[in-house]
Amino acid sequence: MTQVLEPRDYSPNDKDWQDFLYRTTFQNGGYIKLMLRELNTSEEPLIARGSRLEVNGTFYSLPEDMEILDPHNVAYEQWIFIYAAVQPNSLKFEYRNTLPKYDTAKCGWFDGTDRAISKLYLREDGWWSKVILEDYESMFKNNFTVLPTTGGELIGEGGINNFNNYIVNPGAYRWELQAGLGGRGGYSGNATQGTPGLGAEGEILADSFTVEQKTQIELLTGGDGNNGLPGGGNSGGGWSQSGPGGGGPGGNSEIKIEGNYSKTARGGAGGGGAGTDGSARNGGGGGGGAAGYGQGGDGTSEGMNQVDGQPGKGGSLAGGGAGGAGMGQGVAGEAGTESAGGQGGYFISDSVGGLGGTGVMDTSSGYSKLFKLWENIYRTELEII
Repeated sequence: MTQVLEPRDYSPNDKDWQDFLYRTTFQNGGYIKLMLRELNTSEEPLIARGSRLEVNGTFYSLPEDMEILDPHNVAYEQWIFIYAAVQPNSLKFEYRNTLPKYDTAKCGWFDGTDRAISKLYLREDGWWSKVILEDYESMFKNNFTVLPTTGGELIGEGGINNFNNYIVNPGAYRWELQAGLGGRGGYSGNATQGTPGLGAEGEILADSFTVEQKTQIELLTGGDGNNGLPGGGNSGGGWSQSGPGGGGPGGNSEIKIEGNYSKTARGGAGGGGAGTDGSARNGGGGGGGAAGYGQGGDGTSEGMNQVDGQPGKGGSLAGGGAGGAGMGQGVAGEAGTESAGGQGGYFISDSVGGLGGTGVMDTSSGYSKLFKLWENIYRTELEII
C-alpha cells in the first residue's frame, strides 16, 4: 500500500497545491454518477441530464439528456455496452458489443481509452437488464425488474407422462405449460343417441424466472385423458340402451425448478357420455371426468326423445354431474371423480353401463417447454488489467 501525499493545511506553497490537485484527481479516479432513463423498463435508454463521470482523468457533466448512437454491427440476442468515447472537450455515447476490460489504474471498465458505463441485453423486443457499471462487481449484477414473456431459445421439453431433466446456467428463462386434453365421453350402444361431450383443453400457464447458479429443472407433459367406454354390448353388458361412461381427465403438465418453485397446469375435464333413445329403456350418459381446471364437455343428446333424466354434463373443478336414469326406472349415471369419468346409467333390468375413462394416453395435446432468454456474463469472460 502506497500513501498518497497530503498537502499541508498551513502555509501552503506550490508543492502543497500540486499535492492537492494530484490527491483530488487520484481520489476521484473512476468517479461515476450516471442516471439512465428507462433503467427499469424494456425501452431504449437515454443518458439523463445531471449525470457526471470521470474518463481518463477528465471530469464531465451532462447539462441535458443525451441519446446513445445507434449500434454499429450489433445484432440482437447478445450483451451490449454503452461506451463513453472521448471527443474534443466532450463525450459521445455509443453502443458496442465489445467486452471491456477492468482497468485497475483507472478504476473502471475500458476498451482502450473509452469507458464502458452500462451493460444491457439487446433483443428485438427491447433493451433488457440494464445495469450501470459503477464498480468492478457491477458487471456481474443483473436487473430483473422486468423480464420478457415471449421468445427465447427453446432448450428443453417435458416427456409425455415422464419428467425430463435439464441443467441451466445462471440467467433469465421462461416456461410454458399446457396440460393434457380431457377424454371424450363414450357412445351409446343404441343407434339413436345423443352426441358425447368432448373433453376440455388442459390449463395453460406461463412465466419468466431467473436463477443465480447452476440449477436443475424438471419438465413433464401430461397425456390426454382416455375416452369413456360405450354402453350396451360393447361394454360387455345387457341392453344396448345402457349409458356410456364419461371421459377421463387429461394429465397434468408440470415444471420443477430446483430451490425455486414448482408449477402445475391441471388436465382438462372429460366429456359427458352420450344419452340413448328415450323411447326405449335407456340410461343417461355418464358424468364428465373431473379435473382441476376447465369444464367437461356437454353430454346432452341431439334429437333425443328422452322421458326422464338427462345425460350428465361435465362440471368445473369438481367433475361431471351424474347421468339421468332412463324412463324414471333406471339407475343414474355416476359423477366423475378426480381421476376418472363417471360410469354410464342403465335400466334396472340391464347390466351396468359403460365404464368411465381412467388414466391417460401416451399421446398429448399439451406441452411443457423451457426457453433461455439470456445467460449472465461470467467472470472468466473478462480481463483485469
